[in-house]
Amino acid sequence: MEDIHPVFHHPDWLEAVCGDAWDVSLSYDKDGKINGVLPYFVEKKAGFQLLRQPHLTPYLGPIIQYPRRQEKLSYRYGTEKLVIDDLVKSLPEFSYFNQKCHLAFTNGQPFYWQDFELHTNYTFRINLNQPYQDIDSAFEGKVRTDVRKAEQELSVHETDDIEAFYALNQKPFVQQGIDVPYSLALVKKLDSFLQSKQKRTILTIKDNANQWHAAVYVVLDNSSVYTLMIASDPTLRKSGAIALLVSRLIIRLKETHSFLDFCGSMEERFQRVFRSFGAEQTPYLRLSKKNGAAFKTLNALTGKGS
Repeated sequence: MEDIHPVFHHPDWLEAVCGDAWDVSLSYDKDGKINGVLPYFVEKKAGFQLLRQPHLTPYLGPIIQYPRRQEKLSYRYGTEKLVIDDLVKSLPEFSYFNQKCHLAFTNGQPFYWQDFELHTNYTFRINLNQPYQDIDSAFEGKVRTDVRKAEQELSVHETDDIEAFYALNQKPFVQQGIDVPYSLALVKKLDSFLQSKQKRTILTIKDNANQWHAAVYVVLDNSSVYTLMIASDPTLRKSGAIALLVSRLIIRLKETHSFLDFCGSMEERFQRVFRSFGAEQTPYLRLSKKNGAAFKTLNALTGKGS
């Protein structure tokens, strides 16, 4: 399972980011074998049960096991309809459901028929199956200038120091006066799992004084590389460290992986950064549903949850 399906669905990943507050909806075929799974994170607020996307988890959604030699699209769609109907039926009662689906899952129609709302979100990806010169030529001019500048003053290092990474990652949040949405304990637990599976890399950019300018925490999974966390010192952002970091990450991993996924945000300020590296806008599906008059009324009044 773990070699075929996204690492985000692995029980140890879910245990790290959710603790005990997760479960999975299952579907079974006519022989009693599991043919579909839909993990979910459970959160309870003000008497409402919410099934949400866990922290630090870019994608979830259903995983479907298709019958062997099922080549016709009509049969494939039929299987998806049956499995998704079973998965929805097996979910616990909830007031709100919200999940971002992995890119391989594209058929949201059976969820729509079950009164879920379908949303188009976007991530940005770089195709690594091309010469680095072609990738570099797609960078905006300022990015290439920043790379050349940073090469003169900074150097790239690999590290296992998760505490130092987290400390750097905190700095932009502290500057904005907001809490980091995930704890060091959570990150350490997740890192322990990923390190044991050799599914992560941490790269840092340092100056001659050994000061960290930027760092990236990368998840390595099947054919894709995911920039789970990108950290930088807000006081050192003019050094070009982020540009150097991404360029060296591409060079380091392009021989072993096919795509670099920036785990895209829908916020405009992040979109500008991702597109500056020539990354391609890639749609993925987000599912949501609200149940119950009380929750729908509260949601309409507060504007939270969509």
